[in-house]
Amino acid sequence: MTRIVLGFLIFCALQEDPNLKYLADRGFSISRPPKKDEWQFKDKGHFTKSQAIVINVVDDMSVEMYSQVLDSNKLGYDCKATLETLWTETSSNGMYKDVKQIGKIAQTVLPGGGANGNKVFLLDMTLTMDSGPMEWKAYCFNSSVNRGVYLIYVLSKQGLYAKHKADVEFILGSVKTYKLPK
Repeated sequence: MTRIVLGFLIFCALQEDPNLKYLADRGFSISRPPKKDEWQFKDKGHFTKSQAIVINVVDDMSVEMYSQVLDSNKLGYDCKATLETLWTETSSNGMYKDVKQIGKIAQTVLPGGGANGNKVFLLDMTLTMDSGPMEWKAYCFNSSVNRGVYLIYVLSKQGLYAKHKADVEFILGSVKTYKLPK
């Protein structure tokens, strides 16, 4: 009984913070930088599957997150293969021009211990869209606290990642995963 009450109190506290987007049914939360009005939560982003979107409304830049719960019969999920597929689909899509991969897909961690300190895979790309040269970072990881797979996309016009690096690292560092409600 006390676990239920404690869980409810944590849920209420998470929901009251205007700088935090908590999706209990997806098992994750993400924050926007406090006292920075140019970063806002939006319902729609650049990617249709995104479930939590933090957009810089001054500069066209977004951090978008998506999760998927694994079936109980799956033992693991290959995040590197997911990013390799994303690379293949993006680089062969005629909608994008000058698609380049920056380094190899590599295992790393999110800044500030984001994603509960889980190891993540990173695909770093540059490309040209109708709106001009873009930078696109895609992170993928399995959660250690639930059976979820998570994708985080950071999309910006060229040069804006460096300009907003501290804010983006704050956002990535704020990512937390939780046990899914039963």
